[in-house]
Amino acid sequence: MDKVKIISPTNRFWFVGRHKGSADWVKLQGIHIDYYVEHIDVDNGPQPGDTVIGTLPVHLIAQLNAMGVRFVHLQLSLSNEDRGKELCARRLLSLRPKLVEYLALKIQQVKSENV
Repeated sequence: MDKVKIISPTNRFWFVGRHKGSADWVKLQGIHIDYYVEHIDVDNGPQPGDTVIGTLPVHLIAQLNAMGVRFVHLQLSLSNEDRGKELCARRLLSLRPKLVEYLALKIQQVKSENV
């Protein structure tokens, strides 16, 4: 597999995740990570121009994007048997992970009766 080239305007990269195997896989791609965190603090963390890599809920991605932070999702297709387990970098590699940039935009809050 070719190394992944991700450019960050500030050259600051954040990895968000609780699983060591995911962080190890990102390292194997040749991506230098400046900050490893289990949970992102949108108000006291990444700055405009930074890049965040990991798996986050869409509302946090929208907040980061609104701040000028890039979000790159670590995309995996997990089997039911792999869900909830700690996976090593070798197992992740066999699942053919991808890094995919996403842009999220909050449109408006919707009342349940209007859905």
